[in-house]
Amino acid sequence: MDMSVLYLVPSVISEEDNDDLNRPPTFEEVRRVVFELNGDSVCGLDGFTSHFYQVYWDIVDNDMF
Repeated sequence: MDMSVLYLVPSVISEEDNDDLNRPPTFEEVRRVVFELNGDSVCGLDGFTSHFYQVYWDIVDNDMF
């Protein structure tokens, strides 16, 4: 694949913004997202609902993070 034309594409975000977008989420960000999920939704193929993760957060928090 010829990538020689990429220099023609302008940069639209700063290096600082790019660094922010590429950093891993914090523990608090993961926790907040889990608790914002609809409790009836299923997060993965295991069949556990979001409500399960919310109720048992104190047990599964490190595994989720």
